[in-house]
Amino acid sequence: METREQWELIDRVLDKHDSECRIIILGKGASVEDMEKGIKIAKSSRHVNGFAIGSTIFWDSWMQLLRNEIELSQVPDLIDRRYTQLVQKWRE
Repeated sequence: METREQWELIDRVLDKHDSECRIIILGKGASVEDMEKGIKIAKSSRHVNGFAIGSTIFWDSWMQLLRNEIELSQVPDLIDRRYTQLVQKWRE
């Protein structure tokens, strides 16, 4: 969903058919920037409870490591930064 209007429609449908339903946003390998945009919009839905972002936060670091652009010891910090960035966006 890319707009608040789309989320409002989902809210109306869920309110009508299953008001207890909750939604988890999946990163599906999206960039951190795209996830930030998506989180900002998705938070407008009263049914969205959180997000799952595995490959979104680790894939770029992993690929950099495989290309010998970074050291293994740098990977945890890069993952932590991306994760923290998205959690902060969620909390805004």
